[in-house]
Amino acid sequence: MKISIIIPTFNRATDLEETLLHIYKQKISRDNFEVIIVDNGPSSDNTEKIVLTYKEKYRNIVYIKTSKPGVTYARELGSVNANFNIHLQIDDDTSLVQEDTLSLLISLFENKEISALTGSEKVDWAIPERSKVQGIGRITNYGIVNTNFSDAKFEEASKIEIDHARSCFLAYRSSVFKKINGFDCYYDDLTSGMGFRGETDFCIKIKNIGAKIFLTKKISYVHRGAMRPKRVIARNDKFKRMYYVYLTHSLFVLKNLKLNKLKWFFFQLLIGTRKVPGAALIIKKRHNPLIFFFLLFSIFRILFITKLLAYKETK
Repeated sequence: MKISIIIPTFNRATDLEETLLHIYKQKISRDNFEVIIVDNGPSSDNTEKIVLTYKEKYRNIVYIKTSKPGVTYARELGSVNANFNIHLQIDDDTSLVQEDTLSLLISLFENKEISALTGSEKVDWAIPERSKVQGIGRITNYGIVNTNFSDAKFEEASKIEIDHARSCFLAYRSSVFKKINGFDCYYDDLTSGMGFRGETDFCIKIKNIGAKIFLTKKISYVHRGAMRPKRVIARNDKFKRMYYVYLTHSLFVLKNLKLNKLKWFFFQLLIGTRKVPGAALIIKKRHNPLIFFFLLFSIFRILFITKLLAYKETK
């Protein structure tokens, strides 16, 4: 088995270089992996210079430039151009903790039960109620998406089955990618490239074919959380960003989850979740009340898209 590492990036040259440093410290033959960098801007900083410098030194780098924005599209493009049978999606601000991460990944995928895999995120904080094993990586019937993948209170087993994983470290078989027809890039199209919930949707598609996703303690990573590039900040002011979050979350729920849509509508409208707050959380967190109207409009827009229009995935 060999690994294709896919890294979307845009104007974060310093972070990308640090990530590449971690990758090329891996104790594995460079014949056993490739690095595919998808620069969907393309970047106007030193990204290309850094990539070409690395490419001159290491021949296993593929550099793809495109003007189409959207991280979901970048991940799709990277996987389509991948040559090996394990695809590893990471962010340009992800650090691989162990120097044998890639070797471990290959050995774990020898287990045919595993279709997709993520590692435990190393963080200096933990929220106890979100760190219990039964809640890690789970999605509730009301669309609450647990995004805590730290190894806190994760002592019962070396791996646990989960519903989804974050794309800052998400590995999957190329055969699974082809079987589910890849990522749904409509999450980007709907939000001018922000793509919130794109990787969550991808994971649900894996689950829907009866395949399994696991979280393992054997592999750890750090998501450094780099600042968003200026284009993304300009594109997503506070209100527009919240509107896009509501849009894509509503699309994800109505497209993928088997639930009572009326109950979900009132739950989302009145309560919501931490990242997608409803009226009660908007008041509690003292958000601007105008956000509530973005919530209302986004839900009705998604209901229109999913019910009155012939919704099709886009690439």
